[in-house]
Amino acid sequence: MAADNPCLKEHGPFIASGCLQCAGIRESCCAESYVPLTMADLNAILDLGYTLEEAAEAGEYYEEYLDDAEPWWRAGITEIDGRLFRLTTRKNERAQCVFLREGRGCVLGERRPRVCKIYPFWVDGQGEIVVEPGEEECCLIAGSAVPVERGIRMIDESPESIMEHFMAIRRDCEENKERRRELLLRLLGKKEAITA
Repeated sequence: MAADNPCLKEHGPFIASGCLQCAGIRESCCAESYVPLTMADLNAILDLGYTLEEAAEAGEYYEEYLDDAEPWWRAGITEIDGRLFRLTTRKNERAQCVFLREGRGCVLGERRPRVCKIYPFWVDGQGEIVVEPGEEECCLIAGSAVPVERGIRMIDESPESIMEHFMAIRRDCEENKERRRELLLRLLGKKEAITA
């Protein structure tokens, strides 16, 4: 996508107030990790004028990373030719999300993926909002002694919006298996792929 695309100018870059502290100090959550996409996330990005290939890739997951994953999260993983994939944002040559702009944050604005909107938080098996396990090394908010309620405000969200985004992610994992498979096959260049 061309850097001067008018779609990018309509939606100002986003970086949560709490994330500004991290941006100048270390690699961010948008680097060296996969950013999973729901179908609604992908559609919102495509509506900005990106093609599937510009926006997404088939992020490969390994079984050891899924050992303690909830069954619904595993349902969002697609097996193709014995390998495990999830629809994720494309990475640039520096292994960062292609939508991250240095010093500016995410160019998707409010259309950024739901998982980005709730990071570094997750909802545990008891329905409580918690810091996502293992994110302490990547995120200053997660690695600090900040109470969950304050951390949620630092990412410019509310407990209600965290729950809403989380439930949408969960529903997507459970409900969009066939469409996700079609798109992953297309991204992998497989003949069985159906045109998006």
